[in-house]
Amino acid sequence: MKNRLREVRLAKGLTLLQLAEKVGVGWQTVQRKEVGETSLNDKQADIYAKALGVKPQELFVKESDLPLIPVRGAVEAGYWAAALEWDEEDWYDIAVPEDARYPKARRFALEVRGPSMNLIYPEGSALVCVPLVDIEHEPMPGKRYIIYRRNAADEIEATCKELRTDERGKPWLWPVSSHPEHQTPLAVNGDPNDEIEIYALVILSVRIE
Repeated sequence: MKNRLREVRLAKGLTLLQLAEKVGVGWQTVQRKEVGETSLNDKQADIYAKALGVKPQELFVKESDLPLIPVRGAVEAGYWAAALEWDEEDWYDIAVPEDARYPKARRFALEVRGPSMNLIYPEGSALVCVPLVDIEHEPMPGKRYIIYRRNAADEIEATCKELRTDERGKPWLWPVSSHPEHQTPLAVNGDPNDEIEIYALVILSVRIE
């Protein structure tokens, strides 16, 4: 069963560090539990549940109980297409927990293709996103976003980038990659022949093992 640790923590208004202090571990340990990199055994569930003020069974959810989110397209740096989304018959669903931070936002997922964000999101991962317009969110440095870029031929490139600012405060959209062809950032207000839109915030990634 998947755990609901992150969802419950957010619902209780706690940061990773605050929960880690309550449990007596490092915040990285809590993060690994939340994303499923390490399992949450019965003893640990009792400890986390007590820290969060819930019953241990409330920290788990059956896979079948999770809402389904459609993977309806892909992000791939360097790939330009006439349409943003796949044909609907090519969509597939992934099961992900609810996110208490964005209860009314439309969630969708995109498949990662290529190595442009491979230090964070391996190829084949699915990125769960919410449109910025749904959450009244102003882009913030350190967050990762879905970027739509339209060229003079009216083709669209959909990519994932991390927003960073340089020493002068200028915003850049960075790939986070080990691949030599994906080391150059995009200026938010760059080439006048390209129309760049920061469309959605990445709120969760589902990694393919």
